[in-house]
Amino acid sequence: MGTLALEFPLELRIVPSLTFALALALAACGKGPPAQAPTAPPATTAPAAETDTAPAVEADTAPAADADTAPAADADAAPTAEADGGLAAGPVAAADEAAARALVASWVKAQNDGDFAAYMGLYDASFKGVKRTAKVGATEYDLAAWRADREKMFSAHMEVAAEIAAVAPGGAPGTTAVSLVQRWRSGKYADHGQKVLMVRADAGGVAKIVGEEMRTSERGWEDSKIKPSDLTGMKAPLTLHAVVERKQPPPDAMQDCLAGTLRLTVEDAAGGKLALEVGIVTGMALEDFRALTPVAPGAGGFYEELGEFCAGLGEGWRVEKDGDVLVATDVWNDEDTGEGKERHVLAQLPARAAVKFE
Repeated sequence: MGTLALEFPLELRIVPSLTFALALALAACGKGPPAQAPTAPPATTAPAAETDTAPAVEADTAPAADADTAPAADADAAPTAEADGGLAAGPVAAADEAAARALVASWVKAQNDGDFAAYMGLYDASFKGVKRTAKVGATEYDLAAWRADREKMFSAHMEVAAEIAAVAPGGAPGTTAVSLVQRWRSGKYADHGQKVLMVRADAGGVAKIVGEEMRTSERGWEDSKIKPSDLTGMKAPLTLHAVVERKQPPPDAMQDCLAGTLRLTVEDAAGGKLALEVGIVTGMALEDFRALTPVAPGAGGFYEELGEFCAGLGEGWRVEKDGDVLVATDVWNDEDTGEGKERHVLAQLPARAAVKFE
């Protein structure tokens, strides 16, 4: 996947970086250096020997696994990641940070081991949570309801990794906020995104999870390769052409499926050209092989190539102009997790540029 990026509100799975937000807060209070763009933090990951979904925040589908969760705001119960912004300025005591990191490591291990009892043992009795999906919206859970919902996640083997980005004081007294990137997969489904765990010591001094929020979620285990292209320097009007490119399989290959890649060519009024790679399009392996298959535009100006269902998965794309950006929507149908879609910004266009789909 080449030139896309995600720049949408929570329903579309994207919010500002928690790490960068923390840096800004620290700088404002004089507790740290000037805020800079986040860099990759040390990772606390699943053991290599262990082999979404976490239901997606937007993705029109949400497998019952790790349903975008967010702690509910309840002043009389557990402090949540939303309280006072979730992260407060100032340092965290070394002992509190060590306890929070150890808790995250145990949380990851319990999920990779499929140990539901150990997993639930990490949650405080005061825990309140909210599960969000595109179809249902927000649903609030107490610990008992959370247990019933999470138990379904442990019915199948899963792999989880957590890369801690920041440990900071929580918005409520006595809490520590752990910002991390969670990676989750089970079967054919995988996703990753920013999560905040709110941690507080119980009466016995043991660190427990009192709040949890999945702030962003993106399909796939790895970080997206989709980055936005800047077309603002091109001269309008712009003309687009789309093709699906497939590679010839070996002569002796015995395969029913043959995926391709949707590619766009952008031409401007001055003769300039730019190639954009959109993403994978599933399909059948046909005797009449064609390396390049043109995609005809739809009425009103868009491309839609949704692929063919093969070996349990159908996936394709819809490309259209939305204001001054070119948008690509990934559309899929997985026999395990159902149907879903995810929207990406493909390119920034010149202001008010006319765009023709050919």
